[in-house]
Amino acid sequence: PRFTSSLACTRFNFTMADAYRAAGLVLRDRLIESLNDTNDWYRKEDVKRGYYLSAEYLIGRHMQNAIANLDLEKPFKDAFMGLGMQLEELFGEESDPALGNGGLGRLAACFLDSMAT
Repeated sequence: PRFTSSLACTRFNFTMADAYRAAGLVLRDRLIESLNDTNDWYRKEDVKRGYYLSAEYLIGRHMQNAIANLDLEKPFKDAFMGLGMQLEELFGEESDPALGNGGLGRLAACFLDSMAT
């Protein structure tokens, strides 16, 4: 498994923090593949892009959203069961970035997330 080489641990000393890092690596790889495919398509089709810059946003936690958007809930749940863990426990490992104090920044972040998924 990936965690033996990337995190230098085995399933016998595998903690929930290790599981969070391993899941993050897997999700990062899948998201990067998707981003590269999207950017290739954008270049070929010469589409318009929208950009948003804000100094304030409350985007919340990403892992559960990424797993759902990549349609990986079943494989992740099965993998965690194989390790004697519950997928729901993983989501508790992620801290909320909580940048800013909400308001329109939170609304804009939600709007951008809904456009992207």
